[in-house]
Amino acid sequence: MSIKAKNNKKNNNQGDVLGSWIHCMATLPFVQELASMIGEDGSSKFFIDDGNLSAPFTKMTEALDYVFDEGPEVGYHLKRTKGVYLLGRCEDRVEALRRRMVLITRFDFDPAMIRIHPDNGGDKLLYGAKVLGSYVGSEESIANRLEK
Repeated sequence: MSIKAKNNKKNNNQGDVLGSWIHCMATLPFVQELASMIGEDGSSKFFIDDGNLSAPFTKMTEALDYVFDEGPEVGYHLKRTKGVYLLGRCEDRVEALRRRMVLITRFDFDPAMIRIHPDNGGDKLLYGAKVLGSYVGSEESIANRLEK
């Protein structure tokens, strides 16, 4: 899942290196706790306010609870309408749709940002995202994006 924090226009001086450093230092304990929660079963990568998480679904929902509960305390507000959530391959389409519904009802994610794995009936061309400058997803999605 790729997540992006909202910019707070009052306190955001884009291009200000010191502002980025202060933001990183203020959110470091939050990001470290998030990485600890995910553990070795997944991955947590952040660059300033751009974060990417990968984890089994149960751990991901725990991590999302943490982001929504604790993130605002350090100025990190997850956008529920921007980014991409790539659902991992599930046992079957029913489970994939159940997980999608959890993301929509529990976390209020925009349904358009949730992509179902192609093995569970998702669109191969849409199953992808850009993670810290690199494309991830199905071979078809990556090839399509590189071609564009």
